[in-house]
Amino acid sequence: MKISSAFQKCHMLIFFTLFCSCATIKGADISEEGLDQLRAENSLMKSTISLLKRENSVTRKENLEYRRQLEELKASVEKLNSDIESIKENHRKEIALKNSAYRALENQNKILQSESSARLSALMKSSKENESKLREQIITLNREKLELESAFNSEREALKKQFSEKEYEFTRSLEQINSSLSAAENEVKILRKKIQDTKETNSALRSEINSLRTRLGLPELEALEEKQAPANEATDMNTGKTESPGPPEDSLPLEENPEAETKSNQ
Repeated sequence: MKISSAFQKCHMLIFFTLFCSCATIKGADISEEGLDQLRAENSLMKSTISLLKRENSVTRKENLEYRRQLEELKASVEKLNSDIESIKENHRKEIALKNSAYRALENQNKILQSESSARLSALMKSSKENESKLREQIITLNREKLELESAFNSEREALKKQFSEKEYEFTRSLEQINSSLSAAENEVKILRKKIQDTKETNSALRSEINSLRTRLGLPELEALEEKQAPANEATDMNTGKTESPGPPEDSLPLEENPEAETKSNQ
């Protein structure tokens, strides 16, 4: 735009100068004044042409700079267009790849949905079967539990009854044993009293016998027993008896025979 306006100005100035010079030549007579005027006009035209040449040179330089910038802008535009085309091509390729991946994922999703539906159906069927089996097992277990509880309660009641009977029998037996034991203790006390009385009676009788034997001039029973002891031992040896003389074990008082008292208590 700047270059075209400068050219237009130069052309208009040249055309105006030529027009003025032609008009002056045609309308004036050739004289000294006319020659001076022509010379002045010629000098003006030369200065104008010089200015126009300088302006043209500057304009050319500016035109060259503008052309260089224009070429650079064209190269930049071409590069940008190339980059845009490359980006568009890459974008188209990426879109194609993404569309292909999307279709692949969509197909895979359909396959997975089909497989998952089949698996879900199989799992639901298996779950229903397991639920039915579990329900039957629960019913069976509940029935067995009731049977076991009933059997356990019956057995427990029977054991309780048997235990009560045994406890009653043991209580009666214990009462009888305690009663027998009390009777035996009373009987032992009576026997001990009788034995003690018998011992006292025997001691009194032996004293009286010894007193009578002393009056009659006979030896006392103790001395007589000491004399008869060797003869009894010899007789026992001859007859094969090894028992020592003396009263039998049963005739001993209970205080001197603890084994017999323990046996009677048992």
